[in-house]
Amino acid sequence: MKRLGRKLTAVLLSCGMVLTALPTIVLAETAEPYVMEMVDGVRYRYYLNGGYCAVDSLVDNKVTGTLKLAGEVLGHPVTGIEADALKYCEMTSLILPDSITWIGDSAFGYCENLEHIQLSAGLTSLSGVETEHYHGDVSGYGSWVYGCDNLKTLTVSSASKTFQSVNGILYSKDGKTLFAVPKAVPYDTVDLSAVTRIGEYAFYDHQEITSFSVPEGIKSIGAYAFGKTSMMQEISLPDSLSELGEGAFMGSGLRYLQIPDGVSCIPENFCYAVPLREIVLPESVVSIGEQAFYNAIWYMETLELPEGLETIGDYAFATSYPIIPGYRRETDPHGLLQVSIPDSVSSIGNYAFLGNRNLTELRLPASDTEICSHAFEDCGILALTLPERTKRIADYTFYGCRMRNLVIPEGVTEIACEAFSHCTALRQVVLPSTLQKIGMLAFENAGRTNGFGEHTYTGITSIVVPDGVTEIDYGAFTGSNLLDVQLPDTLKTLGFRAFDNTNLAVLEYPEGITELNEWYTMGCENLHAIYLPDTLESIEPLAIAKNADLSLFVFHENRVDTDPEDYSVSNLELVPDVYFAGTEQEWKALTKNWDFSEYNTDPSVMDKVTVHFNAKRQSSLLGDVNADGQFTVADMVLLQKWLIGKGILHSPDNGDMNGDGILNSWDLVQMRRALLGVQGQDALR
Repeated sequence: MKRLGRKLTAVLLSCGMVLTALPTIVLAETAEPYVMEMVDGVRYRYYLNGGYCAVDSLVDNKVTGTLKLAGEVLGHPVTGIEADALKYCEMTSLILPDSITWIGDSAFGYCENLEHIQLSAGLTSLSGVETEHYHGDVSGYGSWVYGCDNLKTLTVSSASKTFQSVNGILYSKDGKTLFAVPKAVPYDTVDLSAVTRIGEYAFYDHQEITSFSVPEGIKSIGAYAFGKTSMMQEISLPDSLSELGEGAFMGSGLRYLQIPDGVSCIPENFCYAVPLREIVLPESVVSIGEQAFYNAIWYMETLELPEGLETIGDYAFATSYPIIPGYRRETDPHGLLQVSIPDSVSSIGNYAFLGNRNLTELRLPASDTEICSHAFEDCGILALTLPERTKRIADYTFYGCRMRNLVIPEGVTEIACEAFSHCTALRQVVLPSTLQKIGMLAFENAGRTNGFGEHTYTGITSIVVPDGVTEIDYGAFTGSNLLDVQLPDTLKTLGFRAFDNTNLAVLEYPEGITELNEWYTMGCENLHAIYLPDTLESIEPLAIAKNADLSLFVFHENRVDTDPEDYSVSNLELVPDVYFAGTEQEWKALTKNWDFSEYNTDPSVMDKVTVHFNAKRQSSLLGDVNADGQFTVADMVLLQKWLIGKGILHSPDNGDMNGDGILNSWDLVQMRRALLGVQGQDALR
């Protein structure tokens, strides 16, 4: 491109021409080079590679009267109008040459004095050309004339094979499609008697519409046909209707909408940001497109989905912000309360129900349904029953939900990244025997209501990771209220920060673990004992650290996690008791190369650590059923779960509080009394 520019300049110099009189040559590295030329107060771009011209801008946008654009510049046809080219101009009439085939977003938007536009014969669609820098709600004709409130007539060149104009209104050439009604033309003066299709942008931005009755015989409503009609609260649709276009009612004021039988697809953006109170979908609907009802169900309590529905698109029923100014979600009693998704649904898209915080009852299909990432993120789901055929719980699927009890069905092999992260109400989690991987931050902050720094004894206090799990990823349980966890002997990989900032008092690594070279328990202030297997082949001081001064100095924007190398680690505080299943000689061999200077820590920190050799987890303290060497509320919680078939007792004999040789609810009562001090020390003897 640069060589081309130099050649052009050389040719012009050789002809003895004055450079200051030349058109400007723009040679961008990432865009097609062009030459700027001005004709009758209008700037045009001639694209050197493409061999065509486009309208760039007006020299003076205060020009009034009629503006007629050139059809040829520098010997080449003018085929397009750039985005925003004539925006905010003051002309009253605009005439496009027949050579125009494309128009960029907002090309002549907000021209408040514009009353008449003559479209070109070369224009075959009102869809327009989307551009990267345009950030409006809609592209195409809707953006071209948005803000042109005095537009009275749309005409078109007689050579057009696509459009015709009748009384200033744009129709298809055969008269069967109504395309565009100028903003200043009253909607109720439009003759629809011969029309079978209401086309794209037909009544776009007609704020005077409060209700509309689509006549029988209309088979199709095109893209954005009633978009931005925020005052339209009612519409009746005919039985003849079978097709709906993208964004057909986007930004309208509809409160109630009944889709007639025969419509099979609800398109994307269909009712985007519409304050619906009720939707009636026919049994004929098989798909709901992306963002179809995004921010449209703030006032709905129930949602009936048709039994034949097959797919729910991304963000289809997601909510993120109130539609009405001043609306306060947290004080409004309304909102989607329950959803039953039929068994026919094969796919629930990404973010499909995002942000439905009042959604407490959810029925998922019993079939083999794909539930995509973030599908129910930040919903108020209190109880969850996953389909039995579920194999993988996708990233963020139930992030921030409010369920208390979670039983993941047999068949699930992976819980992916942040699947149940920030489910702060979680009290119980039962994992299936088929599980193989617990993903990154899968249960981050699960069950924790008070955040970091203040340890509470609610939430997920104990969890059994079943045999078969081989990988627990980065930060899987970080920030949760775990008091006790049982890890399986099948575990091979443990991600760093796996148990950071939990309430763990004791952590036992299973046989089979060969490497512990990162930190796993930073911020675990209650941690006083770690059990290490004799299968270890390498270990770093970080693995037995319960605290340290940490500083993140490298942040990766393209991923959730970071590497240990991204942190500065100093002033290690180690767990006071380390129980090693191997011999003292084996321990010395493992730790002989420990370099505490790498962590800006004095080696004397090991003086506070007692290493026990040939040690297995055990305890003889009455009440200490989790064998952590202490009798605390964690033991009571564990015994309570064990009595209902959940959790594991590491020292069950210690739970026999009344000495009758049987573990039952009477022991739980005795334990509770002891912890409350009702019977004092006598209860512990």
